[in-house]
Amino acid sequence: MTAGPPLLPVPAVKLAAKPKLGDQVAAAGRSSMLRAGLRVPGRARPYLRRASVVAAMLGLAGLLVAAVATVWFRPDGPARLVYVMHDTVWLPLRGLLWVAPFPGGLVWLVPVLGLSALVLVEYLGMAAPLRRAQTAGIGLLLRSKAAPVLVLWDGSLRRVGLRAGQVRSVAVDLRDAARIAVICAIEAGQGAGPLAALLRREQVALQLSEGRQADLVAALETLCLLRLAAVMGAGAGGVAAGGVSDDALVETIARKSGLAAPKWRALAEDCRRATLGPCASVAAADGLAGGGCDASTAAVNTLLAALAAVQTGQPCYLVWFDVWARRRAGADPAETIRLAEAESLIAFEFWAAQAEARTHHPGANDLLAEAFADHIGPRIRGEVFALTGRERPMKAGRA
Repeated sequence: MTAGPPLLPVPAVKLAAKPKLGDQVAAAGRSSMLRAGLRVPGRARPYLRRASVVAAMLGLAGLLVAAVATVWFRPDGPARLVYVMHDTVWLPLRGLLWVAPFPGGLVWLVPVLGLSALVLVEYLGMAAPLRRAQTAGIGLLLRSKAAPVLVLWDGSLRRVGLRAGQVRSVAVDLRDAARIAVICAIEAGQGAGPLAALLRREQVALQLSEGRQADLVAALETLCLLRLAAVMGAGAGGVAAGGVSDDALVETIARKSGLAAPKWRALAEDCRRATLGPCASVAAADGLAGGGCDASTAAVNTLLAALAAVQTGQPCYLVWFDVWARRRAGADPAETIRLAEAESLIAFEFWAAQAEARTHHPGANDLLAEAFADHIGPRIRGEVFALTGRERPMKAGRA
């Protein structure tokens, strides 16, 4: 059963005092429930040091105000500069900006104080009002027709050595949300969901990316979802979706992959057409067993094997997932971590369950089927169970 290898086969992974996320994922195995409890390490922020700095600055400012108000220091002593600054700088500015235009000074004072308070609250880690507002604004622009403007802005920043990191993060979140919506719609048999939105957001996210393999694999998975929808009759491949076509996405994949453009263009064409024969599937499984492919290649081959299984209904393609389960639960920690990384690049459980559920299994003999109706049937690999919790495969058919 390939639903989720136990923890026992992975004791060779030596976890340090602060284990890396890849090691934790490898130890958790294929179980989504175990992986859900993993704490993703984020960037550490020195909130205690920030609070100390703010407290010191406020204390110093309060000390200076009290010193001037009560004349703690002698005006002709070493602290004379404090009184000079008060008389020549503070008093003129206060008169010009506050006393003279009062109450008109509230026009600038209220926004300045309010914004300063929000910045201070976010700096101390008490809340994130500015970041949330900024994220919401960026998301609104990315969902509108102004998305190309943000792409051009990001490109101009990169030319001077900068990058719009938050814009890219929001674009990736929107893409992932659209992909989850499509996957959930297919699983529920409700068509293919927002395919057009997914295609648009994938295009924008890839244009904002730096050409990492994770982003390229995500784009290939979007092409595979389009092909899956076409095979199931829930959509059509190769057509424009809101001004963006899968042809444009293929070109963006090739452009972002740099020197490896021929390889990734070929993979994109394979994903569009689901061109993986049985012999190629067995060869790919042999390469996986021999450790001859990296995480991104393993993830793409998983997509192609699942698509071929759905498109042809031949159970021979499931050998890929059988080999995967054995290698994933093997004793080699390096390979376990490599396959865990490959699983994290795509919706692995979804594709494995689709491959198992939509393949055709030979029926049992009529006499045996009548005598053992509830006990005879195809061998359960566990991919559907790993995703849905149901022991029997989902009924094959159109979504």
